[in-house]
Amino acid sequence: MASMDDEIKDKPVIDMDMAMMQVDGDYEFLQEIIDDFLGDFAERKSNLEGQIKKCGSELKAITDLRKDSHAVKGSALNLGLGRVSALAKKLEGAAKECETEKKTADADTQKLIKTLGESLFNEVERVKKEHASILRKHEEENG
Repeated sequence: MASMDDEIKDKPVIDMDMAMMQVDGDYEFLQEIIDDFLGDFAERKSNLEGQIKKCGSELKAITDLRKDSHAVKGSALNLGLGRVSALAKKLEGAAKECETEKKTADADTQKLIKTLGESLFNEVERVKKEHASILRKHEEENG
């Protein structure tokens, strides 16, 4: 697994205070939209994996990778998923750099993109676990 830099590691897996502000304190709605994000990400992950595999040979894969990473970044940021958002931003930036130069990823950039993708996927798994833990705790406290 790729290591995260300190900027990302210092963020909480789920920033509940920020997330609750986004939904005006509606806990049930927040849980629903986090569930939706995780469901959508499960579908998007296979697209991202394909784009990452093809980023060294297809410019379209680079463009699609940038767009999908951008979508993940924004959704995650709105839900208080700062680590996911930061990793998606880095992935988007790597793809955008290639796209700007109108070239596919060279070997070093492919390695970077693969590492960032793996880190993103691992972080979403952390969100799933944290989300489940928060739900259990909420149910225990609120019956």
